[in-house]
Amino acid sequence: MSEIKVDKVKGRQAAASGPEVTFDSTGNISFGGNIASTGDVTADDVTINSVLLIPRYTTSALPSSGQTIGSIVYDTDDGVMKVWDGSEWRNVGKGAGITGSGGSVSTSGNYTVHTFTSGGTLTIDGEGTIDVLLVGGGAGGGTRNAGPGSGGTDGGSGGGAGGWVQVAAMPITTGSYPVSVGGGGTGYQSGQNPGTPGSNSTFNGLVAYGGGYGASGPGNRPGGPGGSGGGAGGGGGSPGQGGSAQQPGAPGQSGSNGHGNAGGPNPNQACYSGSGGGGANNNGSTGGNGRQAPGGNGRSSTYSGSNTTYAGGGGGGGGHPGSCRGGNGGSGGGGHGGSSPQRSGNGRGAAGSSNRGGGGGGGAGNPWPNGSGGNGGSGIVIIRYETS
Repeated sequence: MSEIKVDKVKGRQAAASGPEVTFDSTGNISFGGNIASTGDVTADDVTINSVLLIPRYTTSALPSSGQTIGSIVYDTDDGVMKVWDGSEWRNVGKGAGITGSGGSVSTSGNYTVHTFTSGGTLTIDGEGTIDVLLVGGGAGGGTRNAGPGSGGTDGGSGGGAGGWVQVAAMPITTGSYPVSVGGGGTGYQSGQNPGTPGSNSTFNGLVAYGGGYGASGPGNRPGGPGGSGGGAGGGGGSPGQGGSAQQPGAPGQSGSNGHGNAGGPNPNQACYSGSGGGGANNNGSTGGNGRQAPGGNGRSSTYSGSNTTYAGGGGGGGGHPGSCRGGNGGSGGGGHGGSSPQRSGNGRGAAGSSNRGGGGGGGAGNPWPNGSGGNGGSGIVIIRYETS
């Protein structure tokens, strides 16, 4: 076997002061220029005295297979280094050192999850990105015509769901961040009264609006505006309009990443059932004319660690005659509209689900004493980040 022993190696085209490879007496190799390779470079110990340039990708262009475990890249969209663990790219460096406290803390896979079901403070130590879900409080459902015990025939409408806002990869730094969780609105128990709107949920400049109130009968009274709008009340008079959805028009990411829909209208037709409240995924249903008017369905999120649907609208209350059934609540915690005893009901609208932001169901019409609207469900705020 032949050997070549040298102290230095310089390329033929390198300048006199250009890069060279140096071999010292201990076996170390020093290189003064750039190393370019389209394959693997393997070494036991590497010291870099200047800059190491690693491969750069946008998030959508990251290789999804065929990588060696431990491969490192830089994600230019998220602004973090990522390492391949054999099945997915995980954050390292900036974004991997976040720790936090506040709310109910759990883990799900690679994530730490902070769940707030009431107001509090999220305290962060470190710098990186977080994923955030906010749901506003759902609105209360409306009462029937003239309230319980009055003999009114017109059903109240379902309350609108709270707004639904989900933002991925929000930048965050060390600090304390207040969190507010919207409460549900009240379903009125007497008088020709609508429900009350839900309250807003907020975090770090984001806002999920509370749902719009469900209208009462009679006279096709309009539903209230909100994250999702409340339904129009059942009964005679001019046609009523469902409440408008304000969440999509909210400023910044609260609107661009927010969802809400209008409450159902009511065309003033026989069988004066109330209309359904809007949900995060679609509008509330139209009431009247013998219709069973469900609330709009909500939207799902996996940020809690399970696939959960939030922000369903309340169902409209059944109207005269007693065979008119109350509408189902929308998926995501919407309350069922009140139905008559002929339909195995007691006239009361059901409450929206707590911490789901569901709208309350509307109270049923016709002469029975319990045609009250259901309360709206409270909202929720969920924040997660990758665990280092």
